[in-house]
Amino acid sequence: MKTFYTLSVIVFLGASNFTLAQQFENGDLEGTVHDISDLPEGWEAIPFTDLACRADEPYKATPDLTNYEGLPTSVDISGTAQSGETFISALDFGPGWHHEGIQQKLTGLIPGQVYRITFYQAVIKQDNALDTSGSWAVYKDNDLLDISSVTISHQSFESRETKWEKRSMQFKAEDESHVFKFLPVDDDNVYNHSSEDGNLRMGIDNISVEELLDFDYMEELDMSVYPNPTLDRFTVKTDLEKYDLIIMDTAGRIVYQKRNCNNLQQVELEQRGVFLVKIQTDEQFAVRKVIIQ
Repeated sequence: MKTFYTLSVIVFLGASNFTLAQQFENGDLEGTVHDISDLPEGWEAIPFTDLACRADEPYKATPDLTNYEGLPTSVDISGTAQSGETFISALDFGPGWHHEGIQQKLTGLIPGQVYRITFYQAVIKQDNALDTSGSWAVYKDNDLLDISSVTISHQSFESRETKWEKRSMQFKAEDESHVFKFLPVDDDNVYNHSSEDGNLRMGIDNISVEELLDFDYMEELDMSVYPNPTLDRFTVKTDLEKYDLIIMDTAGRIVYQKRNCNNLQQVELEQRGVFLVKIQTDEQFAVRKVIIQ
């Protein structure tokens, strides 16, 4: 029973021409809701044994097909789909608790070709998962492609008027098929039942992929991280006057995040190891590695 409690530093601007590639089966995530943990046809739950999943038991890795009427549970889990009648909502309750995601093997890809995945995301609340902000991490096989920029919602968990936001990220196919995984990410890393910065439930809908035929790259953002390596403190320098800063470990977990940074941002980390430092706006991003000794 469910308890309810290699990134590129080149910045992709867009495609002047594109065509549809091989599509995800049932990317609209349509299905019939009978009970909790139902899934749309064509999609699987990411098992708790997956390297990207932080759940420690099978029942803690079970995303839910969700609709306007709500799931048959003691807590209110409902929302309005971005497209169609249903969507997937999934929990991030922190390490060792619920961490739910969906996956599908996409075939018919052209090795060496660049593609773009697009989806819509929303914060979906329940009365013991009231976090107001979150993202989705997207993996190609076992490699983290990117973590989407954060969506924020201050609506009540009883509201059905879901606010969806569009997100996209690109990848290069190395084979004719890859498994794509979608897992929710709590941007504040705070987990409890009652706080608005507590347990997170995220929604995802209308997942599609485009084959980029004639694409242009923006000039790489002027971003530097120094000193590198460092003992604990470093500076992020960029020409951007306003951006979001996200620092992730090599498993894709967010260890630091700050919004509305300026061109010189001081950071201090207590952890040791190799980290990915990402700056992003609505249309641009760049990534560097930093080593904390």
